[in-house]
Amino acid sequence: MPKCSCSVMIFLLATSLLVTTGVGALAKTEMVPIIIDGMATAQTAAVIDGVAYLPIALLGKVQGKSVNYDVAGKRLLIGDAGAQMKPILEVVMGAPQCRETVEGLGLPYRTSVAVPEKLQFYSCVILNNQNAASPKLAERLKRFVADGGGLVLTGSTPLRLDVKQADEYDMVFAGESDVNKHSELPSIVDWFGCGTILSIQFKSLFYGQWGGVPATIGIETSRPLGSSFGKGTVLLRYKGSEDYAMLMSPDEFCEIAAIWRSESPNTDSAHTGIAAFAHPYGKGCIYWQSVIHDPNYPGLAELFRAGIARVAPGARYTPSRVESRGNTETPQANAKDAGDLLGQARQILDGLRRGR
Repeated sequence: MPKCSCSVMIFLLATSLLVTTGVGALAKTEMVPIIIDGMATAQTAAVIDGVAYLPIALLGKVQGKSVNYDVAGKRLLIGDAGAQMKPILEVVMGAPQCRETVEGLGLPYRTSVAVPEKLQFYSCVILNNQNAASPKLAERLKRFVADGGGLVLTGSTPLRLDVKQADEYDMVFAGESDVNKHSELPSIVDWFGCGTILSIQFKSLFYGQWGGVPATIGIETSRPLGSSFGKGTVLLRYKGSEDYAMLMSPDEFCEIAAIWRSESPNTDSAHTGIAAFAHPYGKGCIYWQSVIHDPNYPGLAELFRAGIARVAPGARYTPSRVESRGNTETPQANAKDAGDLLGQARQILDGLRRGR
């Protein structure tokens, strides 16, 4: 992995640290993740013309440490360059489903059929195996997130984690009943963020307006989780027989990324619900998505990629434009703001060069 040693000279600016990388003029400015002693951080550095601008808050952690710019990986490595980043663990039965997504975000990947006892060796856990979830596991996952870990849950898995309601799983999601296909989540709502899980099914009698009526997963706010999706984008139109999960009763900290909506002409707020959201807890964050893959709707996989990047420290996420069934928006405002900031940084650098 090619690296370029940096000068130990650090300049203090008003809002950032300035570190020369020694890589010479770069073709363009890069915003890169910062790795300290092998540990990913939630902060980024701007590399401009061979100079890296670091947040001033990192002053104490940078002093006395070596700084290397990983050209191939596009990351700034501070301290022990040989230390390895903690991998993301996907808990899945059968073939891995998230390897390409995780490695595409620049993160190491591991897989297992069960959740190991010691989670401190991983930066993020993707619980993609419902059979591996249980109420006994919930407390360990809660501590893991509180200590700074990332947690990704899919589908109906949250119900299997709840201490009081896990035994209702078959009734709600295994087709044993066409009514009362919902359940509360009293024992995990404090850290998970949502208090009710429901099953929607095209052939179900549940609530009347879901049964026999197609439902959609759509985007309600522009560019959720940093993606390129515009408001009104439809990620899935569903009218099958599978039991899909929908959440309700979010707390004030939930960052809702997508919603379920019935196509009934009488649809009201009682017939919409959460299809994807992120929720911070302690030092970490949880992401949940109802449906993560459909070959006819690539937008689901792109939103899932953004969700993993939202909770996984050190992820390098660049939004992708995917074919969708709705409106998309180009993040021109964000690009303009970034351009203004980079222009100011270049002016500071030019001033320093003229003063030498």
